[in-house]
Amino acid sequence: NEYLDYLGANGRKKTTVERARYCLNNFMNSTGINTPIEEMNVEKIEYFKCYFKERLTDNGININLTRIKAFLNWCFEVKEVIAKVPRVTKIKVPAKVPSYLTANDLDKILKLNWLSLFYKDVFRMYWESGVRLREPFNGRIDRGWLIVDASHSKTGIERVINLKTYHVDTIEEMHRRFNESSSHFKTKTDHYSRVFKKVAVAIGRQKLSLHNLRDTYAVMRYLETRDIYLVSKELGHSSVKVTEKYAMFDLRRL
Repeated sequence: NEYLDYLGANGRKKTTVERARYCLNNFMNSTGINTPIEEMNVEKIEYFKCYFKERLTDNGININLTRIKAFLNWCFEVKEVIAKVPRVTKIKVPAKVPSYLTANDLDKILKLNWLSLFYKDVFRMYWESGVRLREPFNGRIDRGWLIVDASHSKTGIERVINLKTYHVDTIEEMHRRFNESSSHFKTKTDHYSRVFKKVAVAIGRQKLSLHNLRDTYAVMRYLETRDIYLVSKELGHSSVKVTEKYAMFDLRRL
């Protein structure tokens, strides 16, 4: 709890603190809650990986390991309660090329008879603007731009997203429906992900998620501009290295 308070006092977002809490609870579940911090070693970290091998994906385990390592660094550098930080080795995971929707997939979505025009407009807005799921709700519209303040941005840097005129109308309707709902914020925003999963099944792309609309935007913009730095800026990535995955596609296949 002291470590979590430290994160909050040093400007970490509430969501970041909660992720750290979740990961450290996982760590305590594997080591035992009464294990002294002074006994942390490589063996216990390796046991953590084995303990969660069947419970989490390799990527999920690596996310936990990142938070655990940060906690151990704090124990060493700030609290000075351990003599050294044990080695934390992540699981090697093959690089995964992002999934994207083809022009045929997008056409199929627009032709779904059971999907209302509103949701078609919503999904078009996501794939044409590259916004993250919750950015339309966390941002404000200013003369054709969606402004996401630093406090609500994933990277802690203000996001400025160029919108088409009809995107503005769609986002305003999303806000109206949001305000009329009594559900929790996460439930109201996750609703669009759930609807898209039904759409993905309907067009025969069951493994797609709503985030892949953002991936589609990124791939299309890279093919149009061949400027990875511009695409990185448009996506609001903290580093161009995060964006480089969109330049890994087989261009002939695309």
